[in-house]
Amino acid sequence: MSEPKKENRGGSRVHHAGYRKVRVEMFAMVEQLICSNAILTASLQHNELLQRKAHLKRNALREEISDTRAKVEELKFDYDEFEKTQYNLGLLEKRMMSISSLEEQIKFLKVEKLDDAIGNAKCRKQEN
Repeated sequence: MSEPKKENRGGSRVHHAGYRKVRVEMFAMVEQLICSNAILTASLQHNELLQRKAHLKRNALREEISDTRAKVEELKFDYDEFEKTQYNLGLLEKRMMSISSLEEQIKFLKVEKLDDAIGNAKCRKQEN
């Protein structure tokens, strides 16, 4: 038996066969697009969640940085006050040393004046 020739079947059947093939391929493409859309939607939702977490983390870090800056400024102020206090303490120590050395010099001069006065008095007695 020989196979019937396709060209003798008529144009309408050949046309419908092509339409069915295109329709099946189109449904396959739509199905693939639906799957791709579902994957992209899930990916988008995941990315939005990550973006939200990153935004919250960034805001928390900004607050932490501002708090840290405030603490650093406070410590800097305290350190400046400490340096001023150290400088003033150094000046006071120098003044105290000069006061004690002046007291020693005064004592020494008093002793010298007394010795001179006694020596002068003895010399005057001997002259008389």
